[in-house]
Amino acid sequence: MNVDIPTEFFTSEIIDLYYFCNKYPEFTNLLISSPLSIEGLLYNKKFKNIPACLAIPACLSKKHYNKIVKIEGTIIKVGPLLYKNIHETFICVNCKTDQSINDKVSRKKLSCINCDGKNFEKKCNLDNISTYQTLRLQDVGNEGPLKTVEVVFEGRQQEKIIPGDKVIVTGVVMLNMYTNIFRDNEPLKYNYCLRGLHMNILCNEVIPFASKEYDTYKNEPNKRKYILDLFCPKIYGLNHIKLGLILSLVGNINENRRMNSHILIIGDPGLGKTDLLKYCSKIISPSRMINGLMTSEVGLTACAVKHDKDWGLEAGALVVTDGGICCIDNFDSLNLNEKGGLLEAMEQQTVSVAKAGMNVKFNARCSIIAASGYKNKKFAGFDLKNSLNISAPLLSRFDLVFGLFSKRDHIKDEKIADLILSDVKSDSDINKTRYLLNTIQRRSVIDNKNHIKQLFCLYFRYLKLKTKSNDDYNTLRIVDGLTRLAFNHAKLMLKEEVDEEDAFVAMFLCESTLRNSKIISFDPERIFLDNDYFDLKIKEMTEKLLEN
Repeated sequence: MNVDIPTEFFTSEIIDLYYFCNKYPEFTNLLISSPLSIEGLLYNKKFKNIPACLAIPACLSKKHYNKIVKIEGTIIKVGPLLYKNIHETFICVNCKTDQSINDKVSRKKLSCINCDGKNFEKKCNLDNISTYQTLRLQDVGNEGPLKTVEVVFEGRQQEKIIPGDKVIVTGVVMLNMYTNIFRDNEPLKYNYCLRGLHMNILCNEVIPFASKEYDTYKNEPNKRKYILDLFCPKIYGLNHIKLGLILSLVGNINENRRMNSHILIIGDPGLGKTDLLKYCSKIISPSRMINGLMTSEVGLTACAVKHDKDWGLEAGALVVTDGGICCIDNFDSLNLNEKGGLLEAMEQQTVSVAKAGMNVKFNARCSIIAASGYKNKKFAGFDLKNSLNISAPLLSRFDLVFGLFSKRDHIKDEKIADLILSDVKSDSDINKTRYLLNTIQRRSVIDNKNHIKQLFCLYFRYLKLKTKSNDDYNTLRIVDGLTRLAFNHAKLMLKEEVDEEDAFVAMFLCESTLRNSKIISFDPERIFLDNDYFDLKIKEMTEKLLEN
């Protein structure tokens, strides 16, 4: 196809594709559908206003070959910034004739164009040096198996990027052959890669919401009951655990302090712990569902990987899910070294790597929701240290530690059986829940500490005086955790500021966890649904706190 190249393409450093589509449609069509025809002119340009129709998943195939595409994903590996000489100059030893080549294979058959000589000296020429960097992109936002694609940038130095950054990359789909062509009878092997043209670093994914559902929730008199009925309908009851998970999901990134809560669910197998984790991983993006049985410390955090003779950085699950949630099933299967890598990430919200001459700190601002069993066949009451294979510093970093155990309750078992037989679909309202919680997550609330500071101080003092065991767990981190829960509950209730009701919800959630000493007794399944019962227990708890 013979199409004239516009003069503006030569003179412009930044190519506006929308502008070129309108003014030069034939040339733009050639540029997108067959970019190799103008390959020499393409890679020195920057692009903007790239059409959304070019966006595809990170699953390249032959139909994408030699076409410009746009892929959104997360950087999981950053290779070193290398340099290469595009045109190497060789000088003939016999006649001193200069000759330039740009193909490594052609050196084997290189001969002088003047005297057919075979002996050359390589001329050191730094004028044609070009940068070269390889990235690995993972498409974590789409459903289905995770896909990765290698992205190669040549001729330009990229912005400062680190593993875990969310980006949109535009480039040309190419073939990357990794077969030794000089070895006889070896089949050709190749994979698809992306030769990068443009990269845009993104903020967290903005998920739209349906105004109709949001208005319905806004006008609902009992918002807690509404959202609890909507959340994970496949699981019967467990309202206190569901509310704790919801408050963890609506916490967002705050520059001043950590606002996302970490939650641990301990219990017997077959009671829905994994289903709760899977449901949470579908609500917030980015998210990752991993299993502690097949996870290492570097798989959780980050590591330095040797690439040929150089070192590069590769992100783990906590870095990739920066700004989202990381769900860890079989948390007890992680060994002590692997759990040790979580200490910095859960408290400081960062992951540090100091290896191979690199000292890098990644953001890991994600909520950790974990499910665990216990060491012995029978759970040892409320003595967490003797029942769990978790150190006290790590255990204290979880804001809520729920227990989920099998008990003989014929009425409840009958209701669970009815729910299973009714064939309730776990994803029936998942989009509605997803849009609603992501909308609530973006709300801002005034954190008025004066209303809740005194209550939390009284509650913490009671715990220190009355609690004999679990003393390593009852640290000042409890006050921080209660503040986060109260703040997120105010967001969930669409309030402008935190009030005493939010503080009591946080304390009731804390009371429903695995503690050996409780201020008052209450039904955790009922207290967050029945407003009259909730008000009654507030009065009872207030009296108990004032007594001490």
